[in-house]
Amino acid sequence: MAEQLFKKKSSPEERKYQEAAGLQDSVSYVVRFERKVIALNNAAGKFEKLGDYKDAAKRADDCRKAAQEAEKTGCKETFELALQKEKQASTKSDWIDAIAEFKRVWKQPDYEKEAREHINICKKNIGNLERKRIWKVRLITLAVVILAVGAFTQTIAYPFLKGMVHQQLGHYQAALNNYKVSQGMPGANGKLRACYYYLGQESLDEGNQERALQLFAKAKTYEDAAKKTADLEQKFVKKAEKGDVVRYGQAKWVVLDKKKDKVLLLCNKLDKKIIYSDKGNTVWEKSDIYNWLHSGFATQTFSEEESSQIVSLEQLSAKKDENQKGYAFLLSSQEYETYRELVTPKAKNWWLRDEAVLSASEAEYVNAEGSVKKTYVNNVACYVRPAIWVDVE
Repeated sequence: MAEQLFKKKSSPEERKYQEAAGLQDSVSYVVRFERKVIALNNAAGKFEKLGDYKDAAKRADDCRKAAQEAEKTGCKETFELALQKEKQASTKSDWIDAIAEFKRVWKQPDYEKEAREHINICKKNIGNLERKRIWKVRLITLAVVILAVGAFTQTIAYPFLKGMVHQQLGHYQAALNNYKVSQGMPGANGKLRACYYYLGQESLDEGNQERALQLFAKAKTYEDAAKKTADLEQKFVKKAEKGDVVRYGQAKWVVLDKKKDKVLLLCNKLDKKIIYSDKGNTVWEKSDIYNWLHSGFATQTFSEEESSQIVSLEQLSAKKDENQKGYAFLLSSQEYETYRELVTPKAKNWWLRDEAVLSASEAEYVNAEGSVKKTYVNNVACYVRPAIWVDVE
């Protein structure tokens, strides 16, 4: 009750004043000058309605002046940007972008004439490009008809040329099918990757990220396919739940743990046998497995973009331990017990990471029943099951 007695209610004038002031202040976050001008003029109108309340008259005048200055500066910058885009344009979309910028100022008296002239120039260049494209399609089609005659249709060069035609027309699936038949032709693999890339981009634009990931992965090093692959893999790993199987690099992995922006993955397939070490009393970081994980396995499994998202054990550990180095690693027996319920049993033996000097030339492993055992470090019957931590931010 006491609080209600002393609570002061704002007057209608004060509320309108604060509303106008907020609108005036908000323009600092607005990028496009047109919206700044509208916001400032609206704020000025609100201040003017308040008459001589506080400094409303002065603020109204300030807003009008700021709107004029924003319009003047914005028109100048926009026109200069449009000129720059026109100068650098080489494709139809480039000319369209330039036209869009000119249209932002073509109703302003100072720029109307020049803007319209440049818009006409851009449209003319678009027309030239369209005519060239049409003639290019006609010539390619004519070439296909000529080359399709006779025995040429029985060679792998024929589907290769058809693939080129489809690719030029933007029919990437048809081009891909032809390039697959023509493998062995010089350049066929490169064109295959290009088609996978453009099909991946189409799937991405349609919102089908899973198919886009598959296609970008097949595109490999074509343009920025490796980066797009890594980014999509990162997204899927981030939203995966514990126990889910995800793709990362050239392998599939089981999600074992999620800690803030890091996710622990365990390789889902065991297809590589390797001895732990060819000599006894070896620490983990000097073992044969450690060397293989950071040479052969890493280079064969991950692109540079994917490797950049993998976090080392040393980065995760507050305690800087000699055993906490490296990116790909094996689970320790303690880690295995922690995540045991999520690890799918395999009818194979696979190594664990020893965190101390190996005693009596033995190391730990998981047997086919899922139990932790020990065996000699030069045992040739145990598989490698790598694990990694991936940064998903």
